Amino acid sequence: MIKNHLLEEYQQIQPQLQALEKEVFSKLHGLLKTAALPLHTLSSRVKKPDSLARKLNRPDRTYHALSDITDLVGLRIITYFEDTIDEIAALVEKTFEIDYRHSIDKRKSLDASRFGYRSLHYICSYEGVPHRFEIQIRTILQHAWAETEHDLGYKSEASIPLEIRRRFSRIASLLEIADAEFSSIRSYLNDYAQQASQRLVQADGHLGVDRISLEQFLHDPEVTAIEQHFATQIDATLSEAFFYPDYLIRMLNAVGVDDMAQLRQTLLTHQQELGQFIRPYFEFTRKVWQFDSRSLSEFLRGYSLVFLAHFLILRDNALGIERLDKLAKFYQLIDYPHDENTARAVAETLLETLQSGAVHANPSNQS
Repeated sequence: MIKNHLLEEYQQIQPQLQALEKEVFSKLHGLLKTAALPLHTLSSRVKKPDSLARKLNRPDRTYHALSDITDLVGLRIITYFEDTIDEIAALVEKTFEIDYRHSIDKRKSLDASRFGYRSLHYICSYEGVPHRFEIQIRTILQHAWAETEHDLGYKSEASIPLEIRRRFSRIASLLEIADAEFSSIRSYLNDYAQQASQRLVQADGHLGVDRISLEQFLHDPEVTAIEQHFATQIDATLSEAFFYPDYLIRMLNAVGVDDMAQLRQTLLTHQQELGQFIRPYFEFTRKVWQFDSRSLSEFLRGYSLVFLAHFLILRDNALGIERLDKLAKFYQLIDYPHDENTARAVAETLLETLQSGAVHANPSNQS
């Protein structure tokens, strides 16, 4: 039978297909890495003989030669965002010879229930190699749909009960909306980052304290100069890396700093007092957590805000018992949510260190 002949021929050319798979995978990997596009995965495979046999035996298809089968080698690119698909598609079209007649953009499907098949499929050739290969590009949500639908065993609409078809359609609509929303959110975040850098320098430009605005703030030249000075005081190098932005935000919120203009003004105003607080603070960390300034090879950006949060608690409370209570609540909120006793003990250690003759500054006496 012709099908057996094709299977025998396939066994003979498998080494060529495996070489093609590796070559195209390497080429694509290099292209995508250079382009620095946000990707989930790049994968490849050579069709297994049993999978090919099932394809050849389908009653609704006739294959006269292996060249009629375009996915003997297949590669799949899964992106996070729908708008990245077109950027990748442009790279593919520039790099490979495209068989547009057999390629298909299934994103154009008008059938809402076919969400999982809205990926972009290219049939390609490469540098005179006689075998074609397929490149699929889809989002992670499209991939999740396709894999789940495949696992349920329904590849044909005719095989799906009407009620299940309706439910598939509802899910497809939700996933399509989610795909569009993820792309929209990314665009908004990019725009927000650009606006944040401009609004940070405006005295009346109110901007909330969040990860994006905080990272923009820590790259501000004035803030960088302050942190560079602090780093020099402890013989450390100012790093490009950030000190746990989420942790810093929680600290700032805990001391009532929730606006970037407020944060900027407070840091600039009290930079001298903060400089006096650095050595006592690291003496305290040595006692409690067994690390001090000598343990730091780099001064991470944002570390000055750790000093600032402590300084604000100490400055705003004149009585020692008030400072202790505020510090204890602060440490319980930030570091010891289920251990009030340890939080209070840590607070006591900081106050004792500041009052000790072993240190040379007590920011709690500054105004």
